[in-house]
Amino acid sequence: MYDSDRLLHLIELLYAAPGSHAGWQRFMLGLCTVVDGTAASFISHNLPNGSGSVAVTVGTDECALAAYMSQWIHQDPWARSPAARNLQAGAIVLGHHIVSRAALKRTTFYNEFSRRLDIGQSIVSVVESGPRRLSGFSINGSDRRAEFDARDVGLLTALMPHMQQALALHRRLSDIDGERHYGAEALNAVGHAVFQTDGHGLIRHVNGAGGILLRNRDGISVDRGALRAATPADTARLRHLIGSAAATAGGVGIEHGGRLLVGRPSGRRPLRVLVAPATGSQDPFGAREPRALVFIADPDRHPLPSEIEVRALFGLTAAEARLARALADGLTLTEAARQFEQSPATLRTRLKAVFDKTDTHRQSELVQLIREWPPR
Repeated sequence: MYDSDRLLHLIELLYAAPGSHAGWQRFMLGLCTVVDGTAASFISHNLPNGSGSVAVTVGTDECALAAYMSQWIHQDPWARSPAARNLQAGAIVLGHHIVSRAALKRTTFYNEFSRRLDIGQSIVSVVESGPRRLSGFSINGSDRRAEFDARDVGLLTALMPHMQQALALHRRLSDIDGERHYGAEALNAVGHAVFQTDGHGLIRHVNGAGGILLRNRDGISVDRGALRAATPADTARLRHLIGSAAATAGGVGIEHGGRLLVGRPSGRRPLRVLVAPATGSQDPFGAREPRALVFIADPDRHPLPSEIEVRALFGLTAAEARLARALADGLTLTEAARQFEQSPATLRTRLKAVFDKTDTHRQSELVQLIREWPPR
């Protein structure tokens, strides 16, 4: 067994890894160094069809990884061995117990691929196992080093429960990130302005339509990070509704926000505002900040389709939809180039492609087409 300091260092790296690709690479690099490996990867094999994926790797250059994924993963003798199908989650297995060194050296995989990368042996930690999938950390070793042995198995056995917990935590964090991403996409697809605030009206999140509303400064603006209306009376009423809704969300109030009309200096019809508690799952440690949701509708504004809608409606790429949406929102080509940190020449070329796909010929036609969609 390796000394406790090395083991504790690897455990520290493991629990710092969830949610970070670079964190997993640091752990695998540390593991590879401790056991004198040439490379390490987290690999998932689809056992029935021989396909698979490499989620993270260290010590393998991009060309070799691409070759493995496109061709050699289907011929990997360790994964294709019948013995691999019987491996259980939690097992630590030496490569030569699945495929003998002599048998390995007779394979095309070894002679045309792994030998060139100085991969002659392996040791695998099976983190997940099932009838269809086998996943785990694979550490490769050179032909020149002594075979992986009981000492290496002991280290990986001690790490196994931590690897499984860290992987489960990583997937939970990935799920949360995905939920946040799709939640933000959904809010941006809403035509009305949506703000999430704390109990004092400080903005914690705003969707795309909300950002446009703030830039226009016609009825709603920001004062030291908090939402403010055009008049002191409207501001006081807005912040009272936000405070009461947030208090209800925090479990210490009974009011559920409310509605109000906010006047605009431009003389246009008042903005329609709805304030509601931002309810969500309860934090057992009491650390969740009470928040409110503020929905604001402009009766004089026909909501523009979102970037996602523009892309789907006209068959544009993501970059083309972003440009078309920005132009429809009132930006000039020069302003869009500055905002996207790209050259005007690049955007002019992209705009020509947008014209072709939308059957328009001038920027004004494109803007009118997007602003008037769907047809009334």
